[in-house]
Amino acid sequence: MSEIQEINLNKFKVKLADTDDPVASKVSWNPVNPGGSNFKYQKMTILDDKIIIKKTIGAYIFALVFTVPGILALVIGGPYFLLFNSHIVLGLFMIVWGGMFGGVGILMLKKDKNFTIDKFNGSYSRGKEFDNLNSQDRFKQGYIKDIYAIQLINERIKSSSSNGGSSSYTSYELNLVFKDGERINIMDHGKGKDIADSAKYLGKFLNVPIWKAQY
Repeated sequence: MSEIQEINLNKFKVKLADTDDPVASKVSWNPVNPGGSNFKYQKMTILDDKIIIKKTIGAYIFALVFTVPGILALVIGGPYFLLFNSHIVLGLFMIVWGGMFGGVGILMLKKDKNFTIDKFNGSYSRGKEFDNLNSQDRFKQGYIKDIYAIQLINERIKSSSSNGGSSSYTSYELNLVFKDGERINIMDHGKGKDIADSAKYLGKFLNVPIWKAQY
């Protein structure tokens, strides 16, 4: 596996004493996707000359916690109270609540499509297979040769509960960096060791440096 190069940061700039690579000072060290889960949301699967990053079973279960109750309330609860019990307000509430709750779950199921890095044809793609005829939107697809480095960032996330309490956790990002400083995020969840191990393997697979932000 490739070694992770730690880069000490302050609030204003990268301390270049830690690296002589000019791209490290040009790239942003803020999260690409603020927020993130506190559990292992994605996993890396290795298949010969191909790496696939996909959602875990836990991510699907989490999405279904929203989807199933929402759909039940929308298609069963709402019509039942409206048509058979004449509880118009409760029926409308079930339909609105079910639509919103179920919609959130469906969006979670559809987002974060598989991200594939194919060394055989020298490409990466999100969702669909790489298409030479498509526009080169880096977020959707591109060429491995354009990937300059791997960036690791951690973010402290605070949340509050209805009883006035609060909690916090750390979410970790794994980003691909290009020579012009642009970045795309390919992994983002709360298990730092899994993110670091994935970065080490990916760094060796792509033969690029790995930069980790130290605050």
